[in-house]
Amino acid sequence: MPVNLSLDNPAFTLRERIQGITKPFLDAFGFSYFQYLRCHANGSVSLLTNDTRLLECFEQIDNTPAVYSSFNDQDKNSQGYWFLWDEVLPDFPVQLARQKFNICHGVTFVRRQKNYYDMIAVALPKMRDDPGSFFLNKLNIIEKFIGEFDREHKDLINIMNNNPILLPTEHRDANYKDLCISSGKLDIYGK
Repeated sequence: MPVNLSLDNPAFTLRERIQGITKPFLDAFGFSYFQYLRCHANGSVSLLTNDTRLLECFEQIDNTPAVYSSFNDQDKNSQGYWFLWDEVLPDFPVQLARQKFNICHGVTFVRRQKNYYDMIAVALPKMRDDPGSFFLNKLNIIEKFIGEFDREHKDLINIMNNNPILLPTEHRDANYKDLCISSGKLDIYGK
């Protein structure tokens, strides 16, 4: 069963507004794609993005996740962490984004909460050598933009949050049951 999307969803109705908000930041640092994705504990998602083409593509694809994340033992006790798409995600979504939509070398910041987790990402418009070093030098800048976005656009985040996209089980993030912090607290070991 493909993903069934409503054009009334904020992912679509707010796209142009998100384009206007993110364009100066994206242009200043050479990015072309912005995603503010909230994955809820029930497997549904809420999205703000400047480019919905990748999401729309999953309306045509059966029995394949529409959301991909990275989560391993190292991340269990982290409330937030980064991952590079090329290094940890399956080839299918990375190649699809790159070949069909010129969305290349994405980096995602994951923020975990009790009832949801956010995956906020940016990506480049073309291939480049050593994208890991490029993004490593930009993590503080990206994180600063995320903080500003959180503070200045609470209204958009609330609209997004109140209009989730219900995904069939086969389209949910494979890690959605593990990524939410089940008790609302993290166990930290060591000094």
